[in-house]
This record gives sequence, C-alpha cells and structure tokens, in this order.
Amino acid sequence: MHPDATGQRQRGPCSFRAAGAQLAGRREAVFLQNSGIGNLINPLTSLCQPYAVPVLALVSMRGWPDPGADEPQHALMGQTTETILSALGVWHAVLTAESLEPALDQANELISGGKSAFLLLPHRSIGQHPGASPAIGTAGPTPRR
Repeated sequence: MHPDATGQRQRGPCSFRAAGAQLAGRREAVFLQNSGIGNLINPLTSLCQPYAVPVLALVSMRGWPDPGADEPQHALMGQTTETILSALGVWHAVLTAESLEPALDQANELISGGKSAFLLLPHRSIGQHPGASPAIGTAGPTPRR
C-alpha cells in the first residue's frame, strides 16, 4: 500500500473522510467495488451534495458489462450502478483508454466546482503490475487439520 493510503473497510466512513480532506484543502479518493455504492448514498445525499463537498470515487464495476462473466451476486449492481448514480445526480464516466484523459479532466473540473465525480473501471481492466510480487495469502485460508 502507498504510504499515504489509508485502508478503510466501510465505504460510508471512507467518503466522509474524503469529504473532510476536501474541506481541509486536500484531495482524497475513495476506491471501492460497485457493490459498495449503496453504502455511499447517505454521505452523498446528506453531506456531499447539499453542502457542495465533492468526493472523487474510483469504482470497479463487478457484473458489468456482462453479468454472466462475473460472480452471480454482482449481476444486479453491475446492471444498476450507472442508473443509481444518475438518479442521485452524480456525474460518472466509464474509463477506457480513449476516455481516460477527458474523463480525468472533467472529474477535476467537477471536483473544483464542488461536485462529486465517480470514475467507473470495467471489471478486470486493472491487473497486477508486471514487476509486483504475488500478494501474500491469495491461495485462500489454510485448511484445518
């Protein structure tokens, strides 16, 4: 983990922390899977939007664009994430090689203007860095004897 990164298991407190950083003149981003979008609704609608305290979120899109290519529990959120964000009035963009620079520019402009921005990362679009060593413990739990 980057030395400036802070791990947080709950998405709501993460977004409140990012909003607090914004109020203190720093920018922080919230990284989450789209399955955690539901946990961000209260912070977005009770703090970020009414008081123009923006949050930048990078959202990995499980169950999207093809729900059959992912685990079954991700299908519904995969198909509804963009609809939910639109209903909340939250700007979002799907990141691709072609859309990366314009989307980052738009997100920066929105954040500077007090609006939140959600950058959606298609499932499996980010891989392990080629020079990185494998993560520890990726083989699952150790069986009991």
